[in-house]
Amino acid sequence: MDMLELIRNWAIDHPGSMNVVRYLLWVLAVVLVIIMLRRSLRRRISDTSMRYRSQKGVEFLGYLLVIILTISFFTGNIKDLALAIGLFTAGVTITLQELILSLAGSFHIFLVGVY
Repeated sequence: MDMLELIRNWAIDHPGSMNVVRYLLWVLAVVLVIIMLRRSLRRRISDTSMRYRSQKGVEFLGYLLVIILTISFFTGNIKDLALAIGLFTAGVTITLQELILSLAGSFHIFLVGVY
């Protein structure tokens, strides 16, 4: 028996374990794409603040995809939508805290005319 046939037989005999392996491979692929995009942005964007924001955006979207993958793989569907939305908004708030505060400060300065 060759190695491919051995893996195929194992996958047939252990379908639950195969789902976990498939999930881990998807997560690994997403993380590798995040790493490659961050490196590409680091090389192509010279402005440090823009580079930082774009890298944060790539990380945010990648980890959002990992969360969606996790929910869909282990529940089969998204029944707990309220929980998923709550966790999503908490993650967005924590991840983009600096950006949200900067925007709020900018609106305050613009609307109130502090300066």
